[in-house]
Amino acid sequence: MIVIFIVLLAALVVMVGGTLFGGYNFFGSIGDRGSMWVSYDNGTAWEEVPAARGMNSLASLFAYTTTTPRVEEPFFLIGARNQGLFLSANPVLPVSTRFGEAGPDITLGQSVTRSFAAVLFPPILTEKMSVYAIDQSRQHPREFFLAVFEDNHGKIVKWIKPEAGKAGWGISQELYAASLARYGMFGVRVDPANDRRIWAGGGDGLLVESQNGGASWTTRARFHEGIKTIVGHPILASRMWIVGSRGSLITTVDGGAAWTRLNNGLNKAKAGEIHELFYDAVNAQLLAGADRGILRSRDNGLNWELLPLTIPPSALPVRGIAVHPQDPATLIVSAHNLVYKSKDGGISWEQSVLPLAQPIERLLFSPKPPYYLYAL
Repeated sequence: MIVIFIVLLAALVVMVGGTLFGGYNFFGSIGDRGSMWVSYDNGTAWEEVPAARGMNSLASLFAYTTTTPRVEEPFFLIGARNQGLFLSANPVLPVSTRFGEAGPDITLGQSVTRSFAAVLFPPILTEKMSVYAIDQSRQHPREFFLAVFEDNHGKIVKWIKPEAGKAGWGISQELYAASLARYGMFGVRVDPANDRRIWAGGGDGLLVESQNGGASWTTRARFHEGIKTIVGHPILASRMWIVGSRGSLITTVDGGAAWTRLNNGLNKAKAGEIHELFYDAVNAQLLAGADRGILRSRDNGLNWELLPLTIPPSALPVRGIAVHPQDPATLIVSAHNLVYKSKDGGISWEQSVLPLAQPIERLLFSPKPPYYLYAL
């Protein structure tokens, strides 16, 4: 039985490209096909997004909105494993009569979810790549920075979206490639006040920084574990958190010159490994989805408390976290195919179930009213 399990695990590694993550293979969402779901009531009832069927397992989700909505509508970027990047061909929000948004392309009482169009970037980004993280320039909102794995190497790629109304898939440029093969890039962070400054990290444990928009890079830190994700403060660019493999959490308050490990507080809470880290700017708190459940820190990660949510052990860990943009007391988390909603900041919860075999990896509210909730 053990031999059979090892053989099957090895086959799975080959199937997804064997992306190494600090000595561990990192899969993200595991499944032959991805799926995307939308909720119009903050996570109680769900509908599948038909256009996402047929995508490979989905690894990243980014909601974009512009400061000039009359020029360009918001949209989603979705990173798929071994299939490239997808974007919504039309506005990100489904049109639904239940919110009084009737239009010529819908039937009364039905909702229409807009289709997704594949974005391929030859020769740098192709349908063979996996996109694990996405960030956006605040100064140039059509510029996006992607952490990817392609051609057996982790890379950071810049993509410039075409202007509204113009044909084509935009311009792409490879900015950085990891020196070690089989180690993917899983985190990218753009300074919100200066998009010339970029941080990136991956499975080799290196945190690199560019201060000239990606033209050159400097190693800022070497960690003995792989970097799973980089979470930045939305205003204070110098404050960041790195989630590493093996349950580690590391922070900096000076842009990466010095780093402090925060595992004492997590160990006291018996959190286990962190699978998602979310900075809730409205409530000024960190939320962590972990092996044990959902945890909260009100002091930037020094101390943690486990929120009172009972999750079946078979459904753990918590992988998705979202906070309603206009109602900070509404908190949504996911564990496997279960979605939990709290309307009082995590004191009480209600549960819904999605018909999925693979775990939900991401939760995200759309960037404009009426703030639909998406899961993949």
